[in-house]
Amino acid sequence: TRNLMLSMEIILAFFVVFVVTAFACRYYQLYQLPTGFSYESAWSVSIQTNAKIGEETASNANSTTQNEKAKDKATIYDQLKRSLETLPEVEGVAFSSFSPYEMSTWVSDFYLPASGVAIESNVMEVSDDFFDVLDMTVSQGRWFSPIDEGASEQAVVINRRMAEAMFPGQSPLGKVLSDSQPGDKKAKMMRITGIFEDFRNRGEFMKPTNFVLARFSPFSVERSADAMLLKLKPGTTRQFEAKLSQQLKVVRNDWGYRISPLSDLRKSMLQ
Repeated sequence: TRNLMLSMEIILAFFVVFVVTAFACRYYQLYQLPTGFSYESAWSVSIQTNAKIGEETASNANSTTQNEKAKDKATIYDQLKRSLETLPEVEGVAFSSFSPYEMSTWVSDFYLPASGVAIESNVMEVSDDFFDVLDMTVSQGRWFSPIDEGASEQAVVINRRMAEAMFPGQSPLGKVLSDSQPGDKKAKMMRITGIFEDFRNRGEFMKPTNFVLARFSPFSVERSADAMLLKLKPGTTRQFEAKLSQQLKVVRNDWGYRISPLSDLRKSMLQ
């Protein structure tokens, strides 16, 4: 009996060592893969408010048209962007559904309108300046931009993994996707303008996945962006946070703002 117990303990010890080694090798492998963006000079500003942008007048919905709400929302975003761009430390301002290096995840099915083939993908809505703020590189086609404003389809860019899954052996540039099955009258149509290689928004330990980055525009998107991303001049210290907070309060003093350098969010995510 004693020998049997000793043998079981040895087998269990080897099993534990094997599992730990396998996890360590997998996470080391993931850590070596590119995330697809740069975090060093970027800061995140999370907007904290009970009412989303453009929804403050919900009680007056009967007297306020959707176009007026969109205009109000666009005005607030424009004020935030212009106000922050006046700061000498700020080189760029972008908006997104959420910030990189947060646990937030938005997953959706995307359909080919003709065949109904569906592929699941992570998705974020981001503004035109998002790619410059995070130093991202387009592999094929182009990033979306203001020239896509007013188009009948929402402009999107997809990663190569998504492109190969949905359009094997074909170029996806100019192709149209849908967020609903064929025949759905409420389906939103999206046109692909470009391909990028990687985007792992949760950082170095996130497994590669399909990814769609959809164009955020306050004029044409119903949802609000809950995060701002700032590209700051190299060497900007944490002391800038007080100045940034004061500038944000000039635009909307009734909102709260959680300011974090992406380097700090990355450190927390890795831990």
